[in-house]
Amino acid sequence: MEERTILVGFEPTDRDRELAKSLEPLARVYFQKDLSRTELDRVRKRVEVLIVGGWRGTIGREMISSMSELRLIQALAAGVNHVPFSSLKRSVMVSTGSGASSPQIAEHVFALMLSTAKNVVRHTEAMRKGLFPQGEESKVLCGRILGVLGVGSIGCHVARLGKCLGMVVFGCDIKEPPSEVLDRFYDFETLKKFLGEVDFLVISVPLTKKTEELIGKAEISSMKPDATLVNVSRGAVIKEKDLFDHLEANPSFTACLDVWWKYTADKTFKQNLPFERLDNVVMTPHNAAFYPGYHEKMVEFAFNKVLKYLKGESLEDLADPSDYV
Repeated sequence: MEERTILVGFEPTDRDRELAKSLEPLARVYFQKDLSRTELDRVRKRVEVLIVGGWRGTIGREMISSMSELRLIQALAAGVNHVPFSSLKRSVMVSTGSGASSPQIAEHVFALMLSTAKNVVRHTEAMRKGLFPQGEESKVLCGRILGVLGVGSIGCHVARLGKCLGMVVFGCDIKEPPSEVLDRFYDFETLKKFLGEVDFLVISVPLTKKTEELIGKAEISSMKPDATLVNVSRGAVIKEKDLFDHLEANPSFTACLDVWWKYTADKTFKQNLPFERLDNVVMTPHNAAFYPGYHEKMVEFAFNKVLKYLKGESLEDLADPSDYV
């Protein structure tokens, strides 16, 4: 029987190499970083499983097309909108990293939500200027309606934390999640009705053809005037100008943004519009999933899914190519 081959496309740590040994009884593991161009050309024809972090600068479309034995792409991240689905054969499965960092991302959601509800950023800035605005009231979360747009692994963790804080939790998605997570469910056909009900909206859908620019002027305008929008999905789920214009015209509406529309090569922050000038925006640099040990956990999670595949077990959270092509 011919040896099964795995190619790891991201730069490994020593810990990653140790974790890869769990796969070696069932397959030969190669790290792209260790291979010369000639060696990579030889190995790629046998690759059955490709494990990737990001995609840019890793595996080109031409190379992916030449991987005739490829059957599985395992991503480290939950989002797989970076995978070139149009270059893949129908026989290739794409497995997401959904679930690897869901509890930590949910924590970040509530850090953002509470920071704006309790005016933490604004009060910190005021007190640094010598002011003491003690009498200002803040929003409460208990008893308010939390709307979760995208009730996957991250969304379910957000919903459960909301319940712990006494929130009423509504969800909106293409298909209904386990019933115990939500107090009420809406499908995408009733999106505007859902948006009009909630006090706090958390966006955690994957970026697909169906969700790109899902939230625009009409959807944002249907929300309550003093609602809070939290986005930990992808920037492109929201129409950038429509959100900016609404925030600028409605100071009581707030946005907490961890994901963005533009990412610069020099790691500076620059969007098409100056969100940083708006007082009703709380910002973080797409780091909700960055915590001590995050890389090791994501790699271990991905390797465990590959191990299940090698043993012939079924995989959860497979991406549907029709959502991306």
